[in-house]
Amino acid sequence: MRARSVSIILCACAAALSFACEKIIHYDDFRIGDTIGKDAGAPPLTDPTCSGLASQCLTGAPGLRHPPCAKASDAPDTGDVYVYAWRRFRLGANPNPAYTMDAGAYDPKVGYDLDCSDHSPSGLPVLCAAQALDAGALPWQIYPGGIDNAISQRLLGPINVAAYNNDPSTFQPLDDRFSSQLELGHGSVLTVVYNWNGTPNDPVVSVRSVSGLGIVGGGNPKWDGTDKWIAATDSADPNLGQFQIPKVNSSTDTAYVADGVLVSDFSFLKPLRTHIVNNGNALEVPLYGFHMIGDITKDKLSYAQAFGRWALDDFIQHRVEIAAFLSSCDPLLYGALKGRLEILGRGAADLPIDQGASKGDPCNAISTTWAADAERASIGAYEPFPQTTGTPCQ
Repeated sequence: MRARSVSIILCACAAALSFACEKIIHYDDFRIGDTIGKDAGAPPLTDPTCSGLASQCLTGAPGLRHPPCAKASDAPDTGDVYVYAWRRFRLGANPNPAYTMDAGAYDPKVGYDLDCSDHSPSGLPVLCAAQALDAGALPWQIYPGGIDNAISQRLLGPINVAAYNNDPSTFQPLDDRFSSQLELGHGSVLTVVYNWNGTPNDPVVSVRSVSGLGIVGGGNPKWDGTDKWIAATDSADPNLGQFQIPKVNSSTDTAYVADGVLVSDFSFLKPLRTHIVNNGNALEVPLYGFHMIGDITKDKLSYAQAFGRWALDDFIQHRVEIAAFLSSCDPLLYGALKGRLEILGRGAADLPIDQGASKGDPCNAISTTWAADAERASIGAYEPFPQTTGTPCQ
């Protein structure tokens, strides 16, 4: 594949995103097929023994980015429910097009190491073989701390550069495009934390996540802690007797807070399915090894991020829906993207789905991360998530 062809594809993607801003940030309740009961997942272990993602790569390359281990605390739970509404998106790649493709300018607080490697010296995948494609002007890079985020490195980052090259006068970084919709209340993610002692260390807390459809009564959020959001689910959980805790499947009672970092491991869901809707075009993103991690205080949730592995087969199978989502069904852009997303997806694959796969096998998953800063809010109403039907762009 020639570099010029890659450039044309990315310019098409950049143009598509200029049409796809309105209400681009709408999330499902991270629903899965079956309801997850109380105490889902494995309990986190406190120091000196780690568990889950925090325990990986203890003898690997130094400085790899992993969440902290859980730490013991005798502080009692506050009894409060803490609701945080996502306000600003962070995609990791530097928004300045002069530095977007510079690995040293990548935000080191977005993403985590998922393969126990810093990727030296080539930047290539290490647990599997990169797809045998000529990626032209898109070389593999080495992100700080061994961070794996191929969606940013191989797709969204280059799209950001292409958008600038296409028309510098109207350029707006992707982070800002997405954030503007969050800022106006055109959907959000509500992260709900409870059974927390309110301190920087609590070895067992509960976490739920649900889409926010907008502010009760309409209008824009004030972002001052008084906003009441509409949660995109049927009701509060009747088993808990607390209006602020939504009835959703995306729940775990074995998350923890360590050194001020909230660590929620949903990797026991295989996969956990997220949903995004843009102007009626639904995009389902099933992620394996799903985690939600962020810096937490009683007032804010910073760098709240969701990450995992997106199966390449699923990406390719649903390229029509992805094209519809990105293009907002503009006919020319939809057609161009639909025919090109497969090669872009293959060029981004950097991980295996199966942890026991041979290193010589082609990579069949794409490391995927998005992050956000969130403000305290509350849930003021419940409405079912709007359903979409029919064939994309028909």
